[in-house]
Amino acid sequence: MIATLKKFFAFCSAKHRRMFYASLWLGVLIAFCEVLKYPAISLILRGFSEDGMTGKLILFSFLLLLIGVLAEAAFRSKQAMLQCRAGYGECANKRIEIAEKLRFLPMGYFNRTSLGDISSVTTNTMELLGDVATRVVMQTTQGLLNTALILLMLLIFDWRIGLIALIGALLFALINARMQHNNEALSGQKIANDTKLIENVLEYIQGISEVKSYGLSGEAERKLKDSIAESARLMTDLEFASNRYMPLQNGVLKLTGLGILLASLRFYLDGSMDLITAVLMMVMAFQVFAGLSSMGAYSALLRMVDLCVSRGQEILS
Repeated sequence: MIATLKKFFAFCSAKHRRMFYASLWLGVLIAFCEVLKYPAISLILRGFSEDGMTGKLILFSFLLLLIGVLAEAAFRSKQAMLQCRAGYGECANKRIEIAEKLRFLPMGYFNRTSLGDISSVTTNTMELLGDVATRVVMQTTQGLLNTALILLMLLIFDWRIGLIALIGALLFALINARMQHNNEALSGQKIANDTKLIENVLEYIQGISEVKSYGLSGEAERKLKDSIAESARLMTDLEFASNRYMPLQNGVLKLTGLGILLASLRFYLDGSMDLITAVLMMVMAFQVFAGLSSMGAYSALLRMVDLCVSRGQEILS
């Protein structure tokens, strides 16, 4: 996973890489903004429990929540804009780079490389990199950063709760790694079939006059329909291959949240955790892994991202 993320960022130009990095830092700030609601809740609960509820305390808690919500909205808007500009900008630049590269290649290259392969890279592959890959990489990286930040906070807050969360995150990572391994072969087949599909489309369009002249339209249509059907089958298989692991990933996260809740209750009952901390841990139990859950859904496509980058590098090398 980490190798694929590094490979993607290295493939991007320096300008767009800086945009992606800025987007990640904004994601860290978003995570801080999301965490701000917990100190606000803690202040209110402590005010009730210690009979120290005052207008100033209520106003301060409200302002804390308001700042967190407004700042999060602003950061998310800026983050989405940076990702959009970097993703589509990089896609456009790579297409131009490939076109410039092809202008100066010897004719022997085109004898060795099919037109369908080149067209597939400049259309499907670049489209995946500009749209799907950008979303997958950013969501995966953001999920890792947010989870690391939350785990660190929990370990500092109460190492016992942090340890439970860490075990849950490690189990999630094992299941996710298995899912990506199973998707590896199907992703390669999907990319190869995309190339074949483009080749059949070009062959059908370019040779349409000869096809009609010699009555070969039925054979050409059959090859094209077979490629489309194979593409649909591979996409369905890829989706089902990922869906088999999604319930396991989500189940681990839910059980970890339940474990945090029950552990907090037990620690409070045996006197090793105060009431306010226990209530906060119960509130946070099923929210701490929101970023990890989103990452798990997107990371299923990481292998396809890796293959797309490799194909782009192959053309440009």
